[in-house]
Formats: sequence, structure tokens, C-alpha cells
Amino acid sequence: MIARSALVLLPLFLAQPVYGKCELGDVSSFATEFAVAFYTDTIASLDKRYCLASPLEVVVDHSIRDESEKAKVKSFAGLAAWLSARRSESIPYPDIWPFQGCSSGICLFEGGNQKHSHVFLTHIRYSRSPNGASLASIRFEDGD
Repeated sequence: MIARSALVLLPLFLAQPVYGKCELGDVSSFATEFAVAFYTDTIASLDKRYCLASPLEVVVDHSIRDESEKAKVKSFAGLAAWLSARRSESIPYPDIWPFQGCSSGICLFEGGNQKHSHVFLTHIRYSRSPNGASLASIRFEDGD
């Protein structure tokens, strides 16, 4: 069953959209938009507005285990599919901590309480170039 699910989801991880813009524009606005999309389970819709200039590193840290899950995705739809594949019976629930702002290549979400069966957005890393800011990685924490 898991292998069949993986085969169905594999094209979503490999798909690279050709629409959208590869620079983020105002990074704080993007971070807020991404947080809302994560919380409302609509991350795939971001492909209509943004593209990824290179594969995006995604990391999920675990609060009670000393390990992390890592993936590289080529689109927001791929990210949504990867996060969805991690769920069992809709758990863990997406959640966000208060947005603290963006500085020196990182947008930070912190200051909330950890909850069992929730996964929290914690960091959005970006890089700047003459063409604007581009997304480097996104980090989550699973409350296990």
C-alpha cells in the first residue's frame, strides 16, 4: 500500500512548474503567505504565484526523537504531497507559531507551545541576489 502511494505521489515530487516567478519579492509577505497556505493546507496553490529556482530542501525535526526527515522538492505541489504523505489519518495537524520577522536570510516562527500531533512551521531560509530573494529551505518541527 505504501509503495503504491509512493508511486502515485512520485510525479508530484518531480514536477517543476513553468509558471509563476522565481524570486520571492518581499520576503516577509511571502513568509506570511506561506504560513497561511501551510496552516490551511493549500501550499500547492503557491505554484500559481511562485516557482522554485532550484530544488527546495525541506526538513522536519522531531521533538521527542533525535532525528530529522529531509526531502528535496521541485514545486510547492511536491512539498504539499510530501507533507501529506507523512500524515496518517490527518495527523499531524499543520500549525504555526507567531511570525517573528525576517533577517539575515531567515524568516522565523517561534514563541508558541509545542502540541502533540501537530507539525509547526519554524524557519523559512532564503538567499539574496541581484535578481531578488529566492527560497533555500523550509523547516518544520513535529510535536510527535
